Amino acid sequence: MDAVDAYPEFANRHGMAPLIITTNESGGDETGCAAASSLLHEHPEVNAIYATVNAFAVDVVRR
Repeated sequence: MDAVDAYPEFANRHGMAPLIITTNESGGDETGCAAASSLLHEHPEVNAIYATVNAFAVDVVRR
């Protein structure tokens, strides 16, 4: 089972609404940063992000 399949089940068990965004790795270094910015703009209540690709995790931190 991958993270995209497992997360909604986890969120539902813990009474949270699952928020999932996906990006294309070929988008370059700024892809993760742009995705995180968009997510946090639309959902300022978010207090954690799980990035399945290391480069995107670095981009999220740079955000």
